[in-house]
Amino acid sequence: MLKSTSSSSLTAAVAGLAELVASGEDWASCERYAPREVVVARKDGQAIPLELEFRPLFRNGSITQLMLLATDVSLARKLAKAVLARDIT
Repeated sequence: MLKSTSSSSLTAAVAGLAELVASGEDWASCERYAPREVVVARKDGQAIPLELEFRPLFRNGSITQLMLLATDVSLARKLAKAVLARDIT
């Protein structure tokens, strides 16, 4: 998991991945460098876990764009902890 106190680390990770793709590397060899999860901090300091999914967009057999889907999983994590705590007691 990539931990970050701002979105700048996430931006740097995505930029590095985009450079690999732009250099002509195929997606299968680049995908392993894509972070799957990051933690970013809101302005008030609260940590927000995000699950990341990268989707390459192809044109004529080459990757032309890289789409990033980020999903806030903080509520799902809280619910999972609550269920585990209830099952244990």
